[in-house]
Amino acid sequence: MGQPQIPAQLALTEDERPLWYGRESYKSHVGAVVLGLGLFAIGILFFLIPIIGVFFASIFFVFALMDWLYVFFSVVSSEYFVSNKRVYVKHGLMGRTSHDLKMEWVTGSVLQQGPMGRMLNYGSIEFTGVGTTTTVPMVGVPDVLNVKGIVENTIQSNKKRMEVEQKIRRLQEEYDFGRLDVAKYQELKRTYEAEASRY
Repeated sequence: MGQPQIPAQLALTEDERPLWYGRESYKSHVGAVVLGLGLFAIGILFFLIPIIGVFFASIFFVFALMDWLYVFFSVVSSEYFVSNKRVYVKHGLMGRTSHDLKMEWVTGSVLQQGPMGRMLNYGSIEFTGVGTTTTVPMVGVPDVLNVKGIVENTIQSNKKRMEVEQKIRRLQEEYDFGRLDVAKYQELKRTYEAEASRY
């Protein structure tokens, strides 16, 4: 499996690794797609009626097309991205709304998945950040439980890595104060760095 795609407008920071990329799922618009099919079918029935039927058929065809175009543009204008450093969400083609939440600022998440979402494996997640007004919503996410798990695992890995980095800083202080000899310092530093590289 290759590396996840990176959103076109997004520049990665140093040591940032892509973990997941996706768009709003077509499955989350199943109701709108079925509605469009219904309108199209009604249009075909009207089309069979001579003269006046063509006018009404055209109206239903136009509404069906507008419905399908709404679904299409809703999907292609969305981008969801998770890295070891952030959660990123973008919506919109002409106008654009984007949210960028640093991973260390994520304080929780709310998962919403109705019966249809459970059957078709999609849902919505809203990540909350530091401060009561900071939220990053992902709507119609495919394989939503997996995405939630990736973010939670990344948060835990980042915390563990920061704990090991703190140990390395304390080790450096101990060495600087002359409480450790060179051999012990280098041995412990190699151990801690190997541990940090696992996260």
